[in-house]
Amino acid sequence: MNKNHTVSVFLSHSSEDKSLVRKIGNDLMRYGAKVWIDEAEIKIGDSLIDKISEGIHEADYLAVSLSRASVKSEWVKRELNIALNREISGHRIKVVPLLLKQCDLPLFLIDKKYINLSGTYNYIDGIQALAKDLNLLGKEDDDSFMRQLVFTT
Repeated sequence: MNKNHTVSVFLSHSSEDKSLVRKIGNDLMRYGAKVWIDEAEIKIGDSLIDKISEGIHEADYLAVSLSRASVKSEWVKRELNIALNREISGHRIKVVPLLLKQCDLPLFLIDKKYINLSGTYNYIDGIQALAKDLNLLGKEDDDSFMRQLVFTT
């Protein structure tokens, strides 16, 4: 990614994980990412499939939240299917697994590195690792951001 490009992240998740996913989205936006989350992007009357497909198509990364609820969610499976097909066919999107709660990882994600966000200490380390992997780090003010994370987690 060049320096003029804003990194965009599509947050795929189960509605049961919504509050933690909102926090992840807010933290990624503090790092400067453009975040796609359904409740902010899909308006009354919009086609769910069209808006989700458009969001995935425009994203650099699809961050899939993994929990017992999400691995059973048909919507999460559909979003992953779209993103993995795009990734395999050479499009720019990259699938990034985020472990929110201990669960059995889907077989097709086992070979991917994941970020562990389960628990307070894992969350703080994990969100910083995620920001680094998404090329969102670079400024020396990271320490103050991390101190802020500690107090808001």
